[in-house]
Amino acid sequence: ATALSVKSVGTARLLDSTDEERRRGITIRLSHTSLRYEPERPIFKLSNLLIPPPPQTSLTIIDSPGHHDFQSSVTRALHITPSSLLLVDSLEGVRARTLGVITQSVLAKNVPILVLNKCDKNLVTLRSTLSQINAATATLTKYSTESVQDSYQFTPESDSVIFCAATQCWGITFRDYIRLLVRRSNNPGNYEGGGDKKGKV
Repeated sequence: ATALSVKSVGTARLLDSTDEERRRGITIRLSHTSLRYEPERPIFKLSNLLIPPPPQTSLTIIDSPGHHDFQSSVTRALHITPSSLLLVDSLEGVRARTLGVITQSVLAKNVPILVLNKCDKNLVTLRSTLSQINAATATLTKYSTESVQDSYQFTPESDSVIFCAATQCWGITFRDYIRLLVRRSNNPGNYEGGGDKKGKV
């Protein structure tokens, strides 16, 4: 796999390996790259005990086309990875292909994380879009085990949802949002209280 450096984040398009992909901004061929993730210094503490950061992790990311003509590529990618990013257009919501990918993911025993794209254009209806997705996954996992059903219910509080705007190169989770609030306060060590001197955000 090709390694992506930190300096290239937000500018490099290593997964768009052909001129056609770069021109149209879509995925046509299955491609992959590797990322090294090193957590930041811990900013939270519980009971005056700093939580040590986890060790550096190496991630291999596989980019598969979402069009139904490339269904076999999606199936292969889901079977060789333990987790996946389920990318949904927040403007369009659940489509037929979305349901197909979710079904493939369940069969492959793949644990997904929901990525809601185009959030910069659709802040008002994000909650209803998320409810629509959870209703669809509940139907598709109706006869699965309870643990599978739980893994397909996406909530911001469980960090199973990423809100993003791909064209603007940003994405945020609920935990990221809390971290930002803590950093804006004068006491970055207080997690439960939100961080300021009064214990409130």
